[in-house]
Amino acid sequence: MGTNLLAMHLVVQLTLISGTYYNSLFHLVTFLQYYIIFSQKFCLKAENISTNDSFYHLLKEYLPKDKTEINIKVIESHGDSVIVKPTDSVLLGTSATCENEILLHGKHGNLLSTQSHPEFEYKYAVEERIWKFVVEKNKRVSPEDAALALESFQDYEQPHDLIEIIKNFLHC
Repeated sequence: MGTNLLAMHLVVQLTLISGTYYNSLFHLVTFLQYYIIFSQKFCLKAENISTNDSFYHLLKEYLPKDKTEINIKVIESHGDSVIVKPTDSVLLGTSATCENEILLHGKHGNLLSTQSHPEFEYKYAVEERIWKFVVEKNKRVSPEDAALALESFQDYEQPHDLIEIIKNFLHC
């Protein structure tokens, strides 16, 4: 994947930008390109994110009202991931498929990145698009992993608490 496509991919992955520090975003994208690993194995499933104390401490003002703890289950759809946490980033959450699942970046703490896709609705994103392209057409997921993915999507609901945190972070 070329540098421009990688940067574009990271901008899409960096779902969350708070404030007007676009220069910081450019530096983050440039910096992160050295921390990404591209694997031959594609990850497609719903999985839980484990958050840490930093998540609640640094994002407390963005938490949904009357919530002190949230459970997060998100859709993972990726063939790459951040394998080394950049030194100026704070780890907020991990998952089984990505050690650096949620990171807070920048000297102002104004850049938030996720490996997963909290914005994905299962039917629209996975069932109607990704599954057909990744699993059926391109066979990037083994039959065994496809069965596990289907099982993981049972009773999946979008992570509304995480989406609310994102909206609050963006001041939407």
